[in-house]
Amino acid sequence: MIEKATFIIKSSPDTWMYSHPYGMDKGEFQFSRLGENEWEYVLTNFEPEKEDSFYFEVSSKIMPWDYRSYYRSNKYKYEFCADWDFSKQLIPDDFLEILSSYQLRLLRNALYARHGRIFKSKDLTEFFKKYKCYQPDPNFDESRLNEIEKANIEKISGYEKELKKLNQNRKKE
Repeated sequence: MIEKATFIIKSSPDTWMYSHPYGMDKGEFQFSRLGENEWEYVLTNFEPEKEDSFYFEVSSKIMPWDYRSYYRSNKYKYEFCADWDFSKQLIPDDFLEILSSYQLRLLRNALYARHGRIFKSKDLTEFFKKYKCYQPDPNFDESRLNEIEKANIEKISGYEKELKKLNQNRKKE
């Protein structure tokens, strides 16, 4: 029996984590965000078997909405240009809690980009114009967003605010 195993993940800002670690269902698992690109996973009171393993999926090349095998089951479809689930269902907390400020900002603005919003920020324009489905529309209006998209934008904004507070508190330490 292992009483406690602590995993601290530190990543660069351009790295995307795709989910909480796989294989963490063997014991009592706790997650906490330590900072912008730093997470702590603590697993307690577990007895691993010979074949057991824990692993983390990260990438600096694939955006979450391009990633097709989230949780190994295609539970969510992340295709920004296709029939996007985030326009039909709330984004899961376990997905949002592992994203950086930059990633949350991209995800929030992806909801707008799907409807043709023209961005004032050059970096957002450059990012979204890589996608064929992004068609800037000078007549964009927020009324094009459905209620679920509006709720997702609000939810993502809440995570952005929480992360900003966490980062400010860490700087004070």
